[in-house]
Amino acid sequence: MSIISFIKNKVCKQPVIYWGNPQNDGFGGLSFDAPVQIKCRWTGDSQLLHVAQNAVEMTDRSDVLVTQDLDEQGFLCLGLLSEFDGIDITNPLTVAGAHQIFKMKRTPLFGSKKEFVYIANLRLERR
Repeated sequence: MSIISFIKNKVCKQPVIYWGNPQNDGFGGLSFDAPVQIKCRWTGDSQLLHVAQNAVEMTDRSDVLVTQDLDEQGFLCLGLLSEFDGIDITNPLTVAGAHQIFKMKRTPLFGSKKEFVYIANLRLERR
């Protein structure tokens, strides 16, 4: 079994909702494609230290291992699409538990130019 097959079949078992293709909506916000269900491995939270203009900010952060490349500024929410049946979730900003991807890490497998391991870095802002 290849490492990619192992990650897809054994590691990434948690359901997550993904809103991708963030586009400027012309009003200072973003619009997204319809949410889709994908699989992931959502790791525990940690603290991200951010220093800017002599100010120190602590932000909760989470890393999410996924099996495909995702868009920075897209959103992830741990759970199933079916949990939102009958509820409009086209805008992830209105969904409790949805968090924006601030960075995607793409690490190629040793000896490969085509196979990658993908990690989405999320800032877990309190709403």
